[in-house]
Amino acid sequence: ARRSISSLKRRYRTGDVLERADFALVRSLLEHHPDRDSKVGQGVTAIKLDRSLHEDASDCFWVIRVDGTAEDFSANKCF
Repeated sequence: ARRSISSLKRRYRTGDVLERADFALVRSLLEHHPDRDSKVGQGVTAIKLDRSLHEDASDCFWVIRVDGTAEDFSANKCF
């Protein structure tokens, strides 16, 4: 599963919104995040690949919520 997420990240450029099938995969992965409830909020309309706000500024996934807010999350925390 980690390899498929890594290869998925390589198919997108920073700032790109995930396509439907990739959204479904990453959204299901998000269900296993320890902070799932706060990450999902009222619901997720999209997921994009973008820069983390943390020190390393690495590429990570961002949830775009139905209320328009966004928050990053680490796929590694979902495994």
